[in-house]
Amino acid sequence: GAIPRLLHNVIAANGRGTRPGRAGVEVAPGAAPELFGNIVAGNGVVEVAGAAATLLEEWRHHNTIGMIPTAKPVRPGGARRPPAPRVPAVK
Repeated sequence: GAIPRLLHNVIAANGRGTRPGRAGVEVAPGAAPELFGNIVAGNGVVEVAGAAATLLEEWRHHNTIGMIPTAKPVRPGGARRPPAPRVPAVK
């Protein structure tokens, strides 16, 4: 049978509407899709539903699952970098 491939995607904020929460990725019984290089985060109740434990462990090794930043990163002390010095014009 066919093996679906999800490669290098961002799967986020799915299953978070007014209906009951759903997973970002739902795997049908007996299916073994390939996931590689994806970010699966910020979805419904769980990030991935229906995957066998061994498959989920493999996916965690090759994807970012369940980690989403809570705030925009800031520089220590909140300071911005000073502007680069001007380069003198060549005459």
